[in-house]
Amino acid sequence: MSRSYTVMGLALTIFMAIIVTYTIERYGATLPMPIMLSGRQLASTTDVGGIVGSMSGFIWDYRSLDLIIQSLVLLATAAGCTAMLRIIRRKR
Repeated sequence: MSRSYTVMGLALTIFMAIIVTYTIERYGATLPMPIMLSGRQLASTTDVGGIVGSMSGFIWDYRSLDLIIQSLVLLATAAGCTAMLRIIRRKR
C-alpha cells in the first residue's frame, strides 16, 4: 500500500510541475496584472442577482487560470486530509 501512495504522490508532483511550467511559459515569471476598466463599473448595484451574475462572469473571464489552480489546490488538500485521517486496519 505504501508503494501506491508513493506512485500517487510522484504523479501529483509531476502534474503540478507541468502546471507551473506551463504557467511560467505562458505568462512569464509574474502573473498578469488585473485589467483596470478605467473607472467603469463592473456590476450594477441595483439588484443582487445581477451582481452575482456579473461577478461570476468577471471571475471566469479575467481570472480563470487562478480559479482553476485554486480548485486543484483545494482538491489536493482534501485528498491529503483524507489520506492523513484514514483508519489503518492491521491484519492479525
